[in-house]
Amino acid sequence: MALADNRLNTIIVNGVRVFFLVGLILTLAACSATGPPGSQGPAGEPGQSGETGSPGLEGPAGPMGPPGAAGKSAPEELVRELENALKKLNESDKYKSETIVSSTYFIFRSAPPRTGFVLLSNLGNVYTMRNVNPTKVGSEFSHWTRIDSQNDFVGLTILPKTEVSKPHFLAVTASGRHYYSKDLKNWSYQSTVPLAE
Repeated sequence: MALADNRLNTIIVNGVRVFFLVGLILTLAACSATGPPGSQGPAGEPGQSGETGSPGLEGPAGPMGPPGAAGKSAPEELVRELENALKKLNESDKYKSETIVSSTYFIFRSAPPRTGFVLLSNLGNVYTMRNVNPTKVGSEFSHWTRIDSQNDFVGLTILPKTEVSKPHFLAVTASGRHYYSKDLKNWSYQSTVPLAE
């Protein structure tokens, strides 16, 4: 009987082994079996951009190109025009700093008269020096007014007062603009002298 029990145990153990082996083969076969592929799913959202990398090394210089065409000289007329323009520009520099360009006198009122001297600068500034009295000259000039923003004033003159008229002052620029005043304080632009071109 021990032999039969031993044999029965061997059959059972071998049966379990076979059963386990067949089960394992079927499981592997089921897992490895593939059917037809399914349709592709929707695309996912794009990921974030990565950091910009450092620039690469500079490459070697390329070969030198062919020489250009020979240059052309400027026309002589253009050279003359440029020289004239530079000359005018240099002449205009003298108007950057203020200089006295004209002087005259003034007499206002009759009794007692108010007298003195007046200076005009190239920038249109009027400076006056009032006399202390009819026999004693004043001692210093002071800024009185500015006629206009022109920077090329060249002259100031007076049409003196008479028994029937008051004094009249006339200031003029190098370009021919002229201004009129009765009191040296308030100036009016009149017109421009039609200078020849």
